Amino acid sequence: MTAVTTATAVDPAGPSPFAVDWTGWERWLREQVDPAWRPGEWEEKWWLFTGDPDNPRTSIWQCQTPACTIGVYSRRGRCHACQRDHKEASVSWEEFDRTYIVNRMLRDGVDPEDCAVVRDGTRCGRAGNSHGLCRVHYGTWGRLRRIHGRTRAPDVAQWAASGEAMPFPTPPPCSVGACPNKALHDRTVLCTFHIGKWNAEKKPRSTTADAMAWAARQAPVLNSYRFSLVQLSPLLRLEVTYGLQRRDELGSPLDPRTVRQIAPVLARHNTSLAMRDDQLAGHFERQLNPHCVFRQVAWSVRRGFVEFSGTDP
Repeated sequence: MTAVTTATAVDPAGPSPFAVDWTGWERWLREQVDPAWRPGEWEEKWWLFTGDPDNPRTSIWQCQTPACTIGVYSRRGRCHACQRDHKEASVSWEEFDRTYIVNRMLRDGVDPEDCAVVRDGTRCGRAGNSHGLCRVHYGTWGRLRRIHGRTRAPDVAQWAASGEAMPFPTPPPCSVGACPNKALHDRTVLCTFHIGKWNAEKKPRSTTADAMAWAARQAPVLNSYRFSLVQLSPLLRLEVTYGLQRRDELGSPLDPRTVRQIAPVLARHNTSLAMRDDQLAGHFERQLNPHCVFRQVAWSVRRGFVEFSGTDP
């Protein structure tokens, strides 16, 4: 028989008045959660949701600018970047839609095209994060400009196509699950986006193994279409997924932004059973949706717990 432990062993946020068979509860949740939920949107392997703007049950839409793929939160909305670029262009929306070409080098943490350096038909495989060049090649080109002067040195495109520089091989993928980026180079396991986060969080003398362990708990780049539960505790991931699936059955639309907002608050706990209905008090004071979604999810989880144990926590 599975040992019964107190909730304080799972949720360090504070004491709880009830005892739970945590192993049995987690096993019950795994049996109830549908791994095939929302095909094409939910990837249980990565605990990642990517909303489909064509799904009427998902509250996300694509920016109305034809060339743009950014998600927005109203049916006929425009993303902030397109609104800014339209204002700078000083043309009608019809002209903007007809002629606009997206040219954002590093949008939302996603790698741009590969480095432009080419030699003997082989292109550099690293991401071109710096004016179309990888960091090393950009540094080399910058030194040429300092030596020869800006007027005499070739521009980026000319130098990249000259064959003077040796292309680098393509690095392995970033070690963060579902991240679309490549590692910065073949001596690291993280992409440019995640290296920035890792450098801000890592401890002194951290190793590659430490970086890999950190990567296993990180979400990929999260745009407006996405939310991730990977940073929650294993039990809380199941509880939230279970609650969202029960909420789906009631016909409520799913807003990726709302779940993305509340996930960092939930991550401070290991189970929703010990959370109060006002757990989000002090957060999102001008928004009702995060509070409503949390209460709906928490209610569904509590109903599931009653079904599992016959006890109301």
